[in-house]
Amino acid sequence: NYIGRFLEELLQVNYLNFLFWTIIAVLSTLFFYKKIFYLEVGVFSALVYLTNPTLSITIHTVIYYFLSLYFIYRSLVDKKNIYILLFLITLLVSFNVDISPSFVILITSFFITAFYFIFNKDKIDKKAFIISTFLLIIFIIITLFEKNFIIDLFGRIPIILNKIIFYFSSYPKSIYFYLYLISRFIFIPLPIIYIYRKIKAKRLTNKEYFIFSYFLTIFPMTILFALFDVAARIFDYYIPLLAALSFIESKRLFNERLRTKLIVTVILFLILFSIFLHYIPPRSLEVYDNKLIEGLNTIPNDSIIYTDVFVANILITKLNHLKVIGPDFNRNDEYQ
Repeated sequence: NYIGRFLEELLQVNYLNFLFWTIIAVLSTLFFYKKIFYLEVGVFSALVYLTNPTLSITIHTVIYYFLSLYFIYRSLVDKKNIYILLFLITLLVSFNVDISPSFVILITSFFITAFYFIFNKDKIDKKAFIISTFLLIIFIIITLFEKNFIIDLFGRIPIILNKIIFYFSSYPKSIYFYLYLISRFIFIPLPIIYIYRKIKAKRLTNKEYFIFSYFLTIFPMTILFALFDVAARIFDYYIPLLAALSFIESKRLFNERLRTKLIVTVILFLILFSIFLHYIPPRSLEVYDNKLIEGLNTIPNDSIIYTDVFVANILITKLNHLKVIGPDFNRNDEYQ
């Protein structure tokens, strides 16, 4: 897109480009959770996002994700049409950047709005109907242009259970696998307690209804990511939310001294894991030999290449190949 091409020209060095988008991604995370909660929560959520092992996958698009959610939040709470317009503009820019995360934004926003009005029944009015209908119309229009996405989605639904089983059973059960699970699951118990406590209170504010609705979108989005063989991607988008809720709930459950020790321990663990993860099998084996790159560089760019994900990554990200095809081991079809 225009933004990406401009920055690519401006930041000729790959490391500067990566650093720029990392800073933007972290700041957008901090901005969103500061606005929803308060500054300390924003800082903690942004730091947890920064230590994400798959950070590089989302840094170029997460700013559109959090801006879109912020505009949805403001439109629901403040009930001003200007935020719907801003959401639409952000969504259109996002689709110009990358289609896949844009569908994540659109589907997440739709479910947030749906859950918000399902559980916050007192707020169902003409404006609520207009917002929901507007999002649905946007979704229908976009899917008409990207109908292959929907066709592919419905084709994958019957085999979702097989895909989930294959996803977890096929990954090497090494120390990296268990450390990764620990780094994700330590943020699950306290958000559940937070949500349960808020539900039990019965009287939620508009902001709390939004948080509850956003939390519930984890479930449909997990199904969506599992259908496309990227179930772990759910943590790329939701680990800041889980971290934010954990930070808030820990303040209620633990005394200040114990809470400080727990937070410092968790942060140190995440930082060390993010630094040394490439030295832990099987990630330590993901090394592109210079001779391999030289050999792949002899392949013409207009070739259609059939290979595995490991080789496909270097062909697409480093050597600018546009069509790389590989097997989907769950079925007899292919991904590309």
